[in-house]
Amino acid sequence: MMNTRPPKKPRTEGLHVEGPRTGKTLDLSSVMVGGGGDPDDEAPLSLEDAGYQFVRGPTGTPSDFVLRSIDDPTKPFKWKGQKDYDVVGAFVSDWIADEGLAMFGLESTFGGAIFSTPGACFEQGPVLLLIHGSPPGGSPGVWGRSLCINGTTHTGAMFDYILRAKEHGWGVIITNHNSRKKPIFPHEHIHKIFQAMASQKVLIVAHSYGGSLATGLVKMLAPAERQRIVGVALTDGMTWVPDTNDQTQERIIDERVPDGDELDMCAQEDAYCMVLEIMQKNDFEKLDSDAMKDLHQQVYERCREGLSRRKRRLERLAKRTPGAFSTADGATRGFYTEVTVNFVASKKPIGKMVRTPKQPGEATLVSSGHPNHPATTHAATEGVFRFLTERLGGKPTNDIVEEFRTAWSRNRAVKKQNRAVKKPGS
Repeated sequence: MMNTRPPKKPRTEGLHVEGPRTGKTLDLSSVMVGGGGDPDDEAPLSLEDAGYQFVRGPTGTPSDFVLRSIDDPTKPFKWKGQKDYDVVGAFVSDWIADEGLAMFGLESTFGGAIFSTPGACFEQGPVLLLIHGSPPGGSPGVWGRSLCINGTTHTGAMFDYILRAKEHGWGVIITNHNSRKKPIFPHEHIHKIFQAMASQKVLIVAHSYGGSLATGLVKMLAPAERQRIVGVALTDGMTWVPDTNDQTQERIIDERVPDGDELDMCAQEDAYCMVLEIMQKNDFEKLDSDAMKDLHQQVYERCREGLSRRKRRLERLAKRTPGAFSTADGATRGFYTEVTVNFVASKKPIGKMVRTPKQPGEATLVSSGHPNHPATTHAATEGVFRFLTERLGGKPTNDIVEEFRTAWSRNRAVKKQNRAVKKPGS
């Protein structure tokens, strides 16, 4: 299995251990935790109140808007601490959902449950279902909030995907499962949206944990219902699977609630990795056995606390939508592998094979063309739309992926030939 990224780092406030050099107590909160936030002040009430506005970007592309200071439109967002960033980020997400999507012809329907092109739920033809990731980075209309704040909505928002879908004549539906106004069970939300759709040709693009929601949908649907799904393009889709204690990109279909023994095993593994990192960052020459045991126990307890919270959340979700966390049967696994490609974070060129499925239920992994998680959806745009359009034409996923590989090899050969021509004396 491909190791995608290290486990989430637990909080380290209050962890102490006797240092072998000084004999003094070291506060490990400085190891992993940033400095204190800004002092409290009166919170802004809007994006404009926070001193920012969105203006047309320099490229002139319809999907290109950039965040700029109201006082000086040449100045981008300025970092003033995490608290300010989160406040501005929330307003950015609201602007994209409330104003940005409307500019591209989408309307809020079913009480804000979705944003869609007019009549998309009633269309019989192709409809593109866009599923964002978890908060705070993902929200309706937003693939990556950080990109919208520090870069452009062309890369961080869903605007470009909306425009391309409309050019193809597809309807568009955007989920809203990260509502800040009321709690939502995301898997149930996606399932209800699908049931309300009349389309017999549903295309799905899902980013990050949105990949789990799309996968859970496939697991929850009856065989006849899931045949309406033509293609599922994940962009660095991933979830945590307890038997590997890692974020997995190919085995999302195996997401489930861990048992007590698995939770303990994962906490022990995470604690071991954390202790090694703490030792390296503090340049400890050596700890005696008692100090090491004490340090490991403190870190282990924090790791288990974090994993226990994750388990409780999964239990709540599984209670509401058990089908999304159940063991998929052979037919479901085979269908999922056939319709799904995951465009993962990678330095390799877009479309280059990263991992082929080893068994039914695994997704084909190809490169998105970008190594950073938030940027994968934009980077993979051309590949995603090629995959979906060819799936609409009835082409098997294996053939489409082979075309990706052939195109990449051809481009590589052309570049190699061009470099040879440019060499002096050739």
